[in-house]
Amino acid sequence: MREARMKGGVLLFRGTGAAARRYVEADRSRADEYYLGADNAVAEYTVIDARGEVTAARSLSADEYEGWVDWINPVTGESMGTPRKPGEVRKGSPLFAEMTINAPKSLSVAAALHPEVSEALDVAQQDAAGEIRRFLGRHSVTLAGPRGAQEVLPVEHMQTVAITHKTSRAGDPHRHIHFQIGTRVWAGGKWRALTTAALFKQQGAIRALGTAVIAAHTQLAQTLADHGLTLDPVSGEFAELEPFNQVMSKRSAQIRRKPGPHGRRVGGGASRRGGWPGTDGAVAGCGLGASAARQEAHHLEERAVVATRTRRRRLRPDPRTAAGGACLGIAG
Repeated sequence: MREARMKGGVLLFRGTGAAARRYVEADRSRADEYYLGADNAVAEYTVIDARGEVTAARSLSADEYEGWVDWINPVTGESMGTPRKPGEVRKGSPLFAEMTINAPKSLSVAAALHPEVSEALDVAQQDAAGEIRRFLGRHSVTLAGPRGAQEVLPVEHMQTVAITHKTSRAGDPHRHIHFQIGTRVWAGGKWRALTTAALFKQQGAIRALGTAVIAAHTQLAQTLADHGLTLDPVSGEFAELEPFNQVMSKRSAQIRRKPGPHGRRVGGGASRRGGWPGTDGAVAGCGLGASAARQEAHHLEERAVVATRTRRRRLRPDPRTAAGGACLGIAG
């Protein structure tokens, strides 16, 4: 079932709220899917407690989203801290972490063809986001105390934002949710930094969880069956629509034609020169084939190591996580 897995890894965003808004706006095509303007594509803000339960939820305006990225609480208007500016030795503070909740290419094509499939896929992806939130609330941690004597604290409250798109930048059918995890969490009576080293170790489990929710979704499965679509258990694609995948993949062709950062053509992967504004130059890939997805996953793991490096030690990716397996351990 390798092809049917949710693709992509965790990336840290370093930049500004305005840059984050431009990045997300650029990752869709049609004007009617302007992510903070149209009714069907808004930024959904959620607060989760230590049990993984939702304690607050609301839609964010463009200004509120930018403020949230810049560590302004959209509910209270209070500052959640001051981001560290980049310097010669250290990078700036990560403002949020992102991963993508996506689906096989032919499922996106089916959703574009059939309104009932579109609705069922929306529900399935939202349910996947809900289970990922629950997992994060229960397993996320932060550090408290002076360097060298820090203790691990469970997170009491954390925030996520979900932004839904139906197309790629090139206009192809590409159903995906930008799932953004706030790096400011509440624990021990104050706002603290999310321990992103733990998040990177958990990303294999998170991908597996999202994949399982969508694959076992009763409403989606029944809707697909009602439309005569047959799932290939090996590729995770639909036999009736898979021949049209390349025809509906202009973005994939663009990426293959575009030279990479070292002058090489990008062989179907999803990285692009420069990456998002404020990141280390990689974008989580999805729906571009097994080989490209594996290459991108390896690239993301390497970037994760660099992004979480400290002066004392360099974190290395867990081999189980790099293989896409479920790694439930929590790192301090």
